[in-house]
Amino acid sequence: MNYNLKNFWLSFDGEPEIYFEEGASLSFKDLARIADASFVINRFNPDVVGILESAGLAELIFLNERFLGNRYRCFSFRATDSRTAGIPLGFLVRKDWKVESMELLEPRTFSSRGVLKARISRGDDEITFFLVHFKSQVEDNAGDSARKRDAQGRRLLELVREELSQNPDAELVIFGDFNDVPGLSKQEKAAGVPDLIELLQRDFEVNGTKTRLYNVTLLHPDRDTSGKLWSEKSTDYPPALLDYFLLSQKTYSRFKRVDHIYPEEFSYVLEASDHLPCILDLK
Repeated sequence: MNYNLKNFWLSFDGEPEIYFEEGASLSFKDLARIADASFVINRFNPDVVGILESAGLAELIFLNERFLGNRYRCFSFRATDSRTAGIPLGFLVRKDWKVESMELLEPRTFSSRGVLKARISRGDDEITFFLVHFKSQVEDNAGDSARKRDAQGRRLLELVREELSQNPDAELVIFGDFNDVPGLSKQEKAAGVPDLIELLQRDFEVNGTKTRLYNVTLLHPDRDTSGKLWSEKSTDYPPALLDYFLLSQKTYSRFKRVDHIYPEEFSYVLEASDHLPCILDLK
C-alpha cells in the first residue's frame, strides 16, 4: 500500500484538548486523523505500507501499537531538501516478512527529498522497494519544480538501472508520490523538460538488453463508481494520479491489480489525507 498521510504531525504534549491513551497524549483532532488512517490500513491489512509525510518514528510506532495491533515493524527516515528540514519517508512492514536492508539514498541532494530503498523477503520471495516523494508543484519561478522533478526522475532511473545490472531478474517495486499527472504540464513546458511520467516509462538498456518499467497505475487503471480514474481537486476527491506503482519486468509478471481507495467506498480517506491510498496486489 502507498499512503501519503500529508502533514501527519501529532501533538503529544502541551496542547489543548488533550486525549490520554496509555501514557501518550494528543489532541482530539489528531486522534480522529490517526483513527481514520488506521481504519483503511486495518481494512486491507497490507504486507508493506509506504508512508509519506508522517512526521517520524514516534508517530508510526504510536499508530502501530495503539491502532494496528502491533503487527508491523516501523521505519522512518528524514531526508533534506531545499525547502524544509526534511519531509519523511517510512515503511510499515508486517512482522512475518524479513527486512534484509533499509537505506535512505541521496539524502542531501538539493533537488531530492531522498529515495528510501528497502529489500524485504518472505520465504522464496524477495522484493526491493524504492519509495519516493518527488518535488511538489509549488514553485517560485516557472519551471523550477518541474526541473527538480526531472532531475529526481533521472536519478531514480539510474538507481533502477544499477539494481538491474547486478540482477536482471530482480523484483522491483517503485512507488510513492510523484507530484505529477500524465501529459506535458505547463511547468514542464516552461522548464523545457519531457513529461515526467512518460520519462519513467521509456525503454532503457541494462547490460545490452532492453527493458522498461511498467506503470501499472496507467496500464491497468482502477476506476471509481463514475467510471473515472481521477479528477481535479473537488468536493469529491483529489487527483488519484499523483501516486503510482511502477514494476520491473519480473515483478510485472506477478501483477494482479491496483486498487485506489475512493471516498465513495470509505469516506474516512479524506479525513486522514488529501491523497488517495492505493494498493498493489501481486500473485
